[in-house]
Amino acid sequence: MKLRSGKTPTRRSDTLRPRPDSIVVVLGVVVVGVVVAGVVVAGSVARAQQQSQAESTSSALERFAEAWNDEGWGPKRSRRQPYMRSLDDAGWKQRMLVLQQSVRQGEKDSAELVKALSHDSAAVRALAVQALGYANDASARPALAKAVERDVDAVVRLYAADSIGMLGGEDYGELLKKRQPAERNRDTKRHIGYALDRRGNKLEASVSQSLRDWDPKQLATARLGKAAPDFSLTSIDGKRVRLRDYRGKKSVVLIFVYGDT
Repeated sequence: MKLRSGKTPTRRSDTLRPRPDSIVVVLGVVVVGVVVAGVVVAGSVARAQQQSQAESTSSALERFAEAWNDEGWGPKRSRRQPYMRSLDDAGWKQRMLVLQQSVRQGEKDSAELVKALSHDSAAVRALAVQALGYANDASARPALAKAVERDVDAVVRLYAADSIGMLGGEDYGELLKKRQPAERNRDTKRHIGYALDRRGNKLEASVSQSLRDWDPKQLATARLGKAAPDFSLTSIDGKRVRLRDYRGKKSVVLIFVYGDT
């Protein structure tokens, strides 16, 4: 099985995001999302890992801000032309590494993430609100509520709604119910609905733990034109699906619907 060349879809305020804990696996042609995370150089991954072991969350967020480039993300004239990022883009790699580092720090670094919600960069604010949801710190709810109500960027509001739902609690359900009719961005409005669908139930601890345990070395294991490395994921019906079980037998499609990491 070989990886086909192509470009990786990007995220924008007007594109659909998946629920934070949903993964879909179906049959077809291999499209590797998180496993590929663009074509990256192994040496740069190792350097980034060494940096993350010694720096604070605030420093890591600034490192991400320097790597993330929003230039050239202007809307296309036709809706049929998707937003794209180059396969060698370094921003996605840094985003994943910093997200994992922030979640590994857990509650002890929540204050740094909350502080980042006032950062000039919408990309940094979006990363911070997402990390707060996975970090499972209920004390972050007021800051997330403020973000979902007042942040000027729809992507930040979207992730803030996701994280409120992930943290659980019926009290913030009322806030989201009031916010949903006023939200003008259709994708953010959908995610407010997703958060409400959780009915106050917290994100399963195993989801955050899987992010903490994820091996960053996987960022450099997939190559265009080469056989895809083995991996396993849980399908929507709860079954474990392994690539090696289909190798030489069937084609496999791995779908992350406009996933951000």
